[in-house]
Amino acid sequence: MSNGNQVKLIAREEARLVIHEHLTLCPLNQLEIEPRLRKLEISYARLIGFMTGSGILSGASFFTLSKLFP
Repeated sequence: MSNGNQVKLIAREEARLVIHEHLTLCPLNQLEIEPRLRKLEISYARLIGFMTGSGILSGASFFTLSKLFP
């Protein structure tokens, strides 16, 4: 095995250890940000869906009423 490959393996292992240590010690990791963010995304998508549906229904209602009353 060449020196270049050894250096890459050592660097990869050290990076893996540092990332693992960061994930275990970082206080933000205990806040469960991802599930909370996913919940916000779903709520936002639902709100956009309701607004779009409301716009479509009101547009269709106005179109129907405008055809009924000339």
